[in-house]
Amino acid sequence: MARPFRVVIVVPPSFSRGLQPVSAVGYLNAVLRRQGYEVLDLDLDYLLTQEDPTLSQWVYRLQSPFNQPERVNFFVRPELVLWSLSGDADPPPEAWTPKEAPQVFRIQEWMRGAAGRILALEPDALLVTSHITSLWCGLLLAKNVKRDRPQLPIVVGGPGVGLPEVRDFVLDLGTIDYVVVGEGDVTAVELLDHLARHGGAGCGLAGVAERGTYTPRPMIRDLDSLPLPDFTGLPAPGLDLWNYRRGMRFDRITIRAGAIPVSSSRGCVFKCSFCSDTSYWHQYRSRSAEAVAEEIDVQTKKHGAPHVMLIDSLLNPKAERLDGLLSAMESRQDKPCVVFAQLTARALPPETVGRMARAGFRYVIFGVDGISQEMLDLMRKGTNADDVLSVVTSVSQAGMAWYSGFLVGHPGEMQQDILKGAAFLRELAGRLRSMGASGWNWPHLHIQPVRVEPYSALYQTPARFGVKLGGFDIRVPPSLSHLRSRIQPLLVRWENAPEPRDLARRMMLLKKLGAFPEAQEVPIPADLVRPLLRAGGRVVRLPEGRPTDPGEELRELQEGKACLWNGSATPPDISSAFGATLDAIG
Repeated sequence: MARPFRVVIVVPPSFSRGLQPVSAVGYLNAVLRRQGYEVLDLDLDYLLTQEDPTLSQWVYRLQSPFNQPERVNFFVRPELVLWSLSGDADPPPEAWTPKEAPQVFRIQEWMRGAAGRILALEPDALLVTSHITSLWCGLLLAKNVKRDRPQLPIVVGGPGVGLPEVRDFVLDLGTIDYVVVGEGDVTAVELLDHLARHGGAGCGLAGVAERGTYTPRPMIRDLDSLPLPDFTGLPAPGLDLWNYRRGMRFDRITIRAGAIPVSSSRGCVFKCSFCSDTSYWHQYRSRSAEAVAEEIDVQTKKHGAPHVMLIDSLLNPKAERLDGLLSAMESRQDKPCVVFAQLTARALPPETVGRMARAGFRYVIFGVDGISQEMLDLMRKGTNADDVLSVVTSVSQAGMAWYSGFLVGHPGEMQQDILKGAAFLRELAGRLRSMGASGWNWPHLHIQPVRVEPYSALYQTPARFGVKLGGFDIRVPPSLSHLRSRIQPLLVRWENAPEPRDLARRMMLLKKLGAFPEAQEVPIPADLVRPLLRAGGRVVRLPEGRPTDPGEELRELQEGKACLWNGSATPPDISSAFGATLDAIG
């Protein structure tokens, strides 16, 4: 009896930094398995983090979109990407520095090994996810797979290839056969049906780009019609979501390790000047509050993982939207621990903040962004600085941790905006001290330069913001010179961007004058850890893997001297097939 058509779905480094499953993979698993396909998942982001944490950090560093803030990043560091893909000799100094060179070569070697792991699974089709920070590794992977199995169909999807300039370049490289543009929940099934029946011939499907042809597909109107995401088999065959918690420290970031991603909507209702989210999703659509609450209930029970990430671009576009979700969550007997949710202060009255804390929200993100009211208005945030102060203070008062970013260098920014931003930070610190905030509920604030993202308002209507865009040139590898016409549209820079030294001075001035105390590493509240123990987690001491004294479990978890494990063994054949240190702890 012939085996089912086998699909391997890969998450290249670096996206989640190996901390949690990717929501899109869960949706693809669900729709493809429902149609009878055999689906195997490989979260290479997770595997690299486990096998070589230092190399994982290098991938993250090399592909940070903040490396060159004056560039419009269709993908990060095009010189690095092109020369590492080409393999041509004599790369220019702009490709990588002498310090970076050994790490680039190690990454190339690791991705060659990853291609071998994939081919050992004997796939009939390979699906690769992409993001701006993972596209480089995804292309390296596809190159190596295609070299060894030229006839294997390789499909790439996700935001990393969502723009036409990137899509055309990727297809003309010759290692990618199809690009799924936009939502893949329906498109991927139709494409796999085509491949299973007809092989690699042209498919002509809406939403699928091939060389020289593409027809858009309408967005899915009824998100409730989609099956619940299926995370079975992540991060790799034989493993489960508990593996994401392996070796984790319990701090503000890694408390999200192994958390289940839940999406209650797609898109965003706002049109912030610097953001390209609206251009990618085109329209905002939401699921019913009851369906979201039901998914949280089902997934947390299925995976024994009470921690949930609500991964919407914005959870509260209107106050009634969040109120409805809270009502549905409050009606459930078991409350989750929500460790990620992106919010705006624009639609968050104080009474809602209290309800959030009672419903299980413990860590939230605010996109404040503007450092003065004038900058908030220029950015088209639609928020009031005084309202922001009131709301974020009430969040700390309710016992929740929160994070926010502030953008410096937006077009139109003046010295007085820096001074007003510093006054805002001093006022915020004073309010937090007066209500006794400290430790866990003292916020973490991050100041970073603004970037012109492709297809953001700054990019599409630059004159309106006083932005001047222009092209730049790079040395193209000889073996890729035939792609120059595809490469050139990807080379765009913000010509009148703030000078790096001036930008650094502004950021330093905001930090110094704002005098906002840094968030400190603190023990995580016990109520965030105990649900993991109730769900079957076992505490093991690091690094030896011996069980701890039960009386010391919580303290050692909080201090990062121990980690959680559910005790499941990793099959020996999986360990040997992946060449990774995936043996069970303890």
